Amino acid sequence: MGCLMCLWARVKLYLGNASDAIDKLSLMDTTSQASETDYFANMLWAFAEQGNFNDVGDQLEVYSVTQASLDTTAVPFYVKAKYTWAKEKNRGKCIAQLDHALVIQLRRVFPQIRGMQRFGIDTFASPSLPPSGVFYSELDPSVVLCIIRSLINHLPSLPISSSQTPPLILQRLNATMRMITNTMPHVREVLFIQAYLLYLSGRLPDAQKILSQCLSDDNESEESVVNITRNENEQQMIGADESNHKNGSGWGGVGMETSFGSGQNKHKSQIEDNVSGYIEASLLLSRIMLENGDLEGAKTRLNDALAREFNIRKNTSYCIIMGQALVRSRIPQDIEEGKKMLLNTL
Repeated sequence: MGCLMCLWARVKLYLGNASDAIDKLSLMDTTSQASETDYFANMLWAFAEQGNFNDVGDQLEVYSVTQASLDTTAVPFYVKAKYTWAKEKNRGKCIAQLDHALVIQLRRVFPQIRGMQRFGIDTFASPSLPPSGVFYSELDPSVVLCIIRSLINHLPSLPISSSQTPPLILQRLNATMRMITNTMPHVREVLFIQAYLLYLSGRLPDAQKILSQCLSDDNESEESVVNITRNENEQQMIGADESNHKNGSGWGGVGMETSFGSGQNKHKSQIEDNVSGYIEASLLLSRIMLENGDLEGAKTRLNDALAREFNIRKNTSYCIIMGQALVRSRIPQDIEEGKKMLLNTL
C-alpha cells in the first residue's frame, strides 16, 4: 500500500498537484525504513511545489541528519536545488545540486556512475539498457525529466555555434535523453526535451528532424511520461502480488564547476509549463526555421499552433518569433504588425 500511495503521490507531484500528493502521502504506511524515506522525500517535493520553502528548509535539515546514509533517491537533492534558487538565487550552486540529483537517480540503474565529471557523452551509447520494469521502477524517468527541465531553465536559452564543442553539462544531458528516447520513442514530451537539448548544442538540423517527428500526425506521443511510468509500475506490482499472494548565448565555459553567478536568468527559457507539448515543439521548430531564414515555414508552423490553441497569441515566445518573422518580411503591413508584437513583449 505504501508503494502504491508513493507512486500516486509522485504522479500528482509530476503534474503539479501538490495538495492531492499530500493527501496520498498521508495514507502511506511508513513502518519500513524505505517507505519512510519515500514519504520524507515526496513530502519535501510537495512543500516545494506549494512554495512553502520555510518548511522545506526545516525538513531538509532533518532529512540530512536522519537519512544521510540513504543516498538512493534524487528527490531531496532536486528539492534542495529548488530551495537554493528560491532563497539564494545562486545559479551555479543550483546547477551543481541538480547535477548531483541526476547522478543519484541514474546510479539506481547504472551503479558504475560515481560522479558527473566522469559521465560523458558516450556513457549510454551501448544498447544494453535495463529491462523495461527496472527502467521504469528504478530509474523513474518522470523524476529524471523534472531534473533535466529544471537544469534547462537555468541554462542560457540561445544555442552555441555548430562548430563549438558542447559544454560538458550539455553532453551529459544529451546522453541521458538519448537513453530515455531509445526506451520511450513515441512520447512527445521526451522528444521535445531531446530536441531542445540538441538545439542548445548547436545541432539545429538534428533538432529540427526530431521536432518534425514529434509533431507528425501519426505520432503516439500524447500519452505522458508519468502515465507510462505509472502503468509500468502498476503492472509490475500486480505481477508481484499474483506470484507471491501477499502484500527528465552565453555559454562560455559552462560545466559542473562553472558558476553562472546569482540573480535572475537573463535568458528566457523555451521550456514552458503553461503550454502543451505540441505547442512547445511548434514554437521551437518555428524558432529554428526563423534562424535558418525560412520565414514562411516559421509563420506556417506558428499559424498551425495558433489554430490548435488560440490563447497562444498571448504567449511571449509566440509573439517574439512571429514578430521577428513579420519584421523580416518585405511587406510593409507585416513589418508594422511585427514591430507592434515585439513592442508588446517588452
